[in-house]
Formats: sequence, structure tokens, C-alpha cells
Amino acid sequence: MLTFLQTAQEASRIGGRVLQQWQSKFTAREKSPANLVTEADLADAAQLASLADETPEGRSIVVLAKDKYGMRGRDMASLNATFV
Repeated sequence: MLTFLQTAQEASRIGGRVLQQWQSKFTAREKSPANLVTEADLADAAQLASLADETPEGRSIVVLAKDKYGMRGRDMASLNATFV
């Protein structure tokens, strides 16, 4: 019987493969009048979602956002954010 951790790891691997397959089908671009989400917007949301994640995957997302987009230091109180 699979443990929760094993199931989560397998789901992560499958999700990663799906994202890699779809990666070339989408491109990032500047915001348009339709107010599209940019790569930087996505990196911002991913970093916020990963701040409390102490796994290597979570930390790598935080580091990528810092290195590629200069996102550092967050005022969590002003965002009314809660880590669960």
C-alpha cells in the first residue's frame, strides 16, 4: 500500500512530465490590453506559494524567483497571507 508521501511524489512526477510536454505550447509575453498574466506574475505567485515549503523543490522555486526576477523579502502581513 502506498504511503501519502509516495503518492504525492508520484503525482508530482506525473505533473512535471505533463508541464514539460505542454511547455512549448505556451509563450510568455508582455501584458496586453486583455491584461494577460506574464511570466513574472506567475513567478511571483509561485514564490509566494512556496515560501513555507522547505522541500528542495519549494526552495528551488523561491531561489529561481529571486535570481531571475529579483523578488526578495515579502511583507506577508500586508498580503493577509496565511501558511497552511
